[in-house]
Amino acid sequence: MNSIGRNNLDSPYPGGFTLIELLVVLLILAIGIALIVGVATTVQETARAEETKNIQRVVLAGLKAYYLSG
Repeated sequence: MNSIGRNNLDSPYPGGFTLIELLVVLLILAIGIALIVGVATTVQETARAEETKNIQRVVLAGLKAYYLSG
């Protein structure tokens, strides 16, 4: 009887993934997560810096208005 694929009863290697294959997948996932976290951190820091600059502009405009009024 011809069958396509591996027959688990006759094969010395049962179906499934090897430890190396699983470790490679975990390594790839870890690298991807590290890249995403790095980019997210950079974006968050940039947003905070922009928000701080905007607050400083508002405070400066208020101080100028205060001193010019009187």
